[in-house]
Amino acid sequence: MGLKGRIAFHFMADKINLEAYISLLVSALDYILEVEKGDVNKASQVIWNMGRKIGSRMLAKYAERVGKHAIEFYEFSKTYNLAYYFYLGKSYDKIYVVPEEKKIVFEDYDCPVCRGVLLPDELKGVRLCNIIDGIYTEVCTVRGFDAESWETKCKASGDECCRHELRLKV
Repeated sequence: MGLKGRIAFHFMADKINLEAYISLLVSALDYILEVEKGDVNKASQVIWNMGRKIGSRMLAKYAERVGKHAIEFYEFSKTYNLAYYFYLGKSYDKIYVVPEEKKIVFEDYDCPVCRGVLLPDELKGVRLCNIIDGIYTEVCTVRGFDAESWETKCKASGDECCRHELRLKV
């Protein structure tokens, strides 16, 4: 991000309150787990679906801007890193483009969403950041790419990082 982008981010861009977002997400997870009787896989799927709905709402506001970026699938590596920074205040620590597997991998070893959250043993396997993957999937869909993103590791579940894998399904 250039100097103008950093200045705009700090002074002009609308921000979310990260503490409020995390509180809402963890509270939603608690409720979902109650409804799904503790099924962590179903809870992760519900969180992912919530992300898709958030993604479609965000696109209503930012569709024109997103359309100028990520014309080719692998350009999402930069677009999503910028969006992650914009909304969460930090960039991914590692990004891998793996063309032979038609995927992009994003890793964050200090995820702002999971920072300070450690799920109890019975909830290990919940992918707390799967909401981000739902957003990434929806943005790809609207941009005309048949792709899905899933969180394959989550710090809140005890993994060393939050890892998101965005794959072309073709």
